[in-house]
Amino acid sequence: MDSQPDQRHSTEPAWNERHGDVEVVRLLKKRITELEAEIKAYEDLLAELPDVFERRFQQRLEPLMERYQLLAEQVDQEQNERPQQAALPGTSEPDNVVRFPGLRLPKFLQRQQRSA
Repeated sequence: MDSQPDQRHSTEPAWNERHGDVEVVRLLKKRITELEAEIKAYEDLLAELPDVFERRFQQRLEPLMERYQLLAEQVDQEQNERPQQAALPGTSEPDNVVRFPGLRLPKFLQRQQRSA
């Protein structure tokens, strides 16, 4: 007698279980699709990352390059004016001063500047 009440209340009908399984499968497939879309978005961001770093580097490098170029132009201008000043009588410069050649932009920096 104990087994009869358990059989009536223990499980739902078989068609209802199948319907529930179909719904679970549908929800899982939907979730898989959402996760695949999210993974694709992350992969796209990762693919863009080197370009983002390159642009940011160029943005930070540009003001430094401008300052360096202005400094190089100023040194060139001073060197061009020195021979004229030395030719003037009465100007004397100490003999123990070491003069360095003008600053030149390194080749790799010039390439960066041209490509910008």
